[in-house]
Amino acid sequence: MLRFRTTCMLSRAMGWRLVAAALLVLALAVPTGPVQANGTPVRIVLSYLPGVSNFGPQNATGVAELITSEGEARLQAAGLQKLPDAEQYVLWISSGGSNERMPLAAVPVSDGGVIKLDLVLRSPIPEKSWDLMVLTVEAKGDLPDTPSERRAIAGRFSMTAGEGPRPVQLPNTGGADITDLPTAITASAPASGLVGLNGGVAVLLLLMAGGIGYVVGRAGSRRSA
Repeated sequence: MLRFRTTCMLSRAMGWRLVAAALLVLALAVPTGPVQANGTPVRIVLSYLPGVSNFGPQNATGVAELITSEGEARLQAAGLQKLPDAEQYVLWISSGGSNERMPLAAVPVSDGGVIKLDLVLRSPIPEKSWDLMVLTVEAKGDLPDTPSERRAIAGRFSMTAGEGPRPVQLPNTGGADITDLPTAITASAPASGLVGLNGGVAVLLLLMAGGIGYVVGRAGSRRSA
């Protein structure tokens, strides 16, 4: 009798351990919703934007990434017009609501009209309602306080994660894909569970574990009998 009770207790304990393991899988597998991290990059698609752009080829394109909290900006673009030695492109961000503008950097362009920029500023970019990135043509030298009227490619975006256009294909610059950069992608992708399961599959695992625990308990009882 004592052996019978001990075996039953062990079988039940094993069954509950399986159920507990399934509950852990369930907790890890259920999606937790979008991640709103300060270090999440904002991706911006740049093109010849109607109402903004007025300089250079209309088939020029680009993709940029902005991490305000880290003061980082990355840009790849192609199809731009080569500038005279006395001029340079400058990358800006601005806010239409507050009419604020901030120059990020002078941007060199190759003879083939290609731009590759990987910039880390000395301080973070102020957290404001930036909504436009634009490449302007300026006189070579120090960064100006206000942009010129010659505006090349531009792109609208939102500082809220998950909003704004997302590129399907990057411009062919002949170099490394911007998605190869370590902090790229996942700007607005929802964070799923550790094993990437949805809630329905996790519940099914829970039920299966419970059934296995029941079978193990019954088998132990029969052997003891």
